[in-house]
Amino acid sequence: MKSLLAAATISVLLLSGLVGISSIPSDLSPMAIGDDMVLYRYDADRTGRAPFVGDIEEPHVRWVFNTSANVISAPLIADVNGDNRYEVIVAADNGGLYVIDENGVFLYSTYFAPEYPMMPAAADIDGDGKLEIMAGQGSHSVVGGSLEIHALNGEDLSPLWSYTSTSGSEHGFFASPMFHDSNDDGILDVLVGSMDDYFYAFNGPDGNMIWKSPKGLHYNRATSPLDDIDNDGDQEIVGFDNAAQMRLYDADTGTIEWETDLGYGVGSSPLIADFDGDGYGEIASFMVVTGGISVLNHDGSILWNDTSRSDFYSTPTIAQIDGDGLPDLIGGDFNNHTVLAYRGVDGTPLWQTVLPDNARAQSSLVTADVDGDGEIEVLALGKDRNLFSLDAKTGAIEWTFGIERPFGQPTVWDIDQDGVAEIVLSAAGGLVYVLEQAPQPDFLPRTTGYWEHQCKVSEPKGEHPGITDEFAQGIADNSLVFVDIRSKDDVCSVLSSNPKSNMTGKALVQLMALWLNVVSGYVDASTGIDLGDLTSASTVGDAIAEIEDIILHSTDKAELERAKNIADALNNGIGG
Repeated sequence: MKSLLAAATISVLLLSGLVGISSIPSDLSPMAIGDDMVLYRYDADRTGRAPFVGDIEEPHVRWVFNTSANVISAPLIADVNGDNRYEVIVAADNGGLYVIDENGVFLYSTYFAPEYPMMPAAADIDGDGKLEIMAGQGSHSVVGGSLEIHALNGEDLSPLWSYTSTSGSEHGFFASPMFHDSNDDGILDVLVGSMDDYFYAFNGPDGNMIWKSPKGLHYNRATSPLDDIDNDGDQEIVGFDNAAQMRLYDADTGTIEWETDLGYGVGSSPLIADFDGDGYGEIASFMVVTGGISVLNHDGSILWNDTSRSDFYSTPTIAQIDGDGLPDLIGGDFNNHTVLAYRGVDGTPLWQTVLPDNARAQSSLVTADVDGDGEIEVLALGKDRNLFSLDAKTGAIEWTFGIERPFGQPTVWDIDQDGVAEIVLSAAGGLVYVLEQAPQPDFLPRTTGYWEHQCKVSEPKGEHPGITDEFAQGIADNSLVFVDIRSKDDVCSVLSSNPKSNMTGKALVQLMALWLNVVSGYVDASTGIDLGDLTSASTVGDAIAEIEDIILHSTDKAELERAKNIADALNNGIGG
């Protein structure tokens, strides 16, 4: 039976307000996600390869939402209420599942047992044309407990169905589910591994069990990829338990097509890609304790492995690095604070980057064209701090964004549908961040004549802010020249001084107007400037510092005239 998932196409499909995950280059060929599902790690192959393109060269916070609980899931972005706009869905350790709109406004929430939550996913599993949200909790420490996987209506989080997992101290669900029409009724079903050592397929509309796997060696906390990796026309799903027992299940029946033991202590979820170009899918996983890195052929045999490193707790990602047209593999070595890249076809090391400040690479990595330059970047979260953007071809760190205790993985998504992607990420302390490109600094200066007129404005009106005591205080707090400015009258006395042949006085008038442009918000001091031979200052702030240094320390008329000319040029909008 064929899956409802379509093969990857070239362009992003906008369907019913949802974006099809289909713009990944054809050499990587993950499956496309249509308007009937949104998955953790973007695609059914769990590659972490975002299809959206950003413009972020200098990250800037658009908004922050606080759930007041530790958010420990990666953000899921989907239109779950049918308004043709995206919502952000996150889960927290208080048992809360939160839905936030694209502007960071709280919409609604629901609460379950306060255990570790699964990464949510969304799909139309009842055939009503709307998305349902799958959520749940898992535990490997509470003896005699019982935890559930929940199917919730996306528009209000009301329950559709749930299934309870009970198995001693290990029960519930950590893994994010997969969706596939296992019973051939035209409606998506839910496939997911459980902490009770079994793998399940649940009927989408009512949660009735379609199939249950034989008991595995250990619990299943790894999120599973799905694909027709052996090209037999049927979909297979990968089960990977914490004893590193990997199984390939027929997604329709649960039949085990093969299984293999790769070591012990799984820290991450596998992904599927055609690493050797043979037309079949290979399965890659990074592990902990023993096993290292393994890439398996579609029949379970080993394509290559590297057991020299075994400190991997996060899911790897893919990018084309070495120019051979095949996907390469990138992952994070947790204990050694390192991100590493391997040649996909044979495991040859390509680069490794040690993250600064002992920032352990704890998150699952994702790849995207973050800055819109046509090249792919790798996004990695440090365990205790920072989001890093690395050049996928070289491993060089392009920028760092300071964030305390990030969790899950960053999600690259065009949440406002303006054609440019943002980065959404979670952090302990209850915070959800949306990052965008820092806005261009303001450079809309007014002339000295404009500011002289403001001295006559008694109350702010329209384009005339007047000169407020706050402006005066802002100048006094930041200037080394105008330290005694206290009021509007003080400011206006400088502007109206009419210094004529006094070059210092002329420089002071222009400097005062420039300061007013800054404290009023018309000019951002960080604005880049280029005034040629007049000054080597590269920002407005640097120019002000140079002007003030000349006024305070020079009596040379030519230098004072240069100071006046720098400020005059900027006040007239030149060089910014």
